Amino acid sequence: MANKDPHELFMRVLSIETPYECDPPENICTPFGDFFYKFSSLYRNWILSLEFQQDLFECLSKANDNEGECASYYDIFSETVGVDQKEIPEFLKMSTLTIGLSLVENLLSQLSIEIARKLNINIELDKRNSKRIRCYQRS
Repeated sequence: MANKDPHELFMRVLSIETPYECDPPENICTPFGDFFYKFSSLYRNWILSLEFQQDLFECLSKANDNEGECASYYDIFSETVGVDQKEIPEFLKMSTLTIGLSLVENLLSQLSIEIARKLNINIELDKRNSKRIRCYQRS
């Protein structure tokens, strides 16, 4: 990526449409604005990571096609790239979902604080460092 044109990369990032519209973020309360920007960034990360993976695996598959006649090469390819082609997209999906759920949790927490402040109510949210991530892991 070091030899790519920065302007071209920036234009690629700008071309990724946000998954939803928030009209305009500065006219809504801060928790929704924060969520909009963070979720949009997560979405761009998802798209760009998928594109990178597709390019990478397409290139590696072509390399395997060219060298695939050698049994030891095929074995090594199958045990590394073959596994990666199956697992890396799953890892991306799981990590993106986990981060997305964390963003929603943070949104709800911030909204609760904002609403309580506007209603002049004192609330104390649970601040324990819990292991909530376990509920999002696949078995």
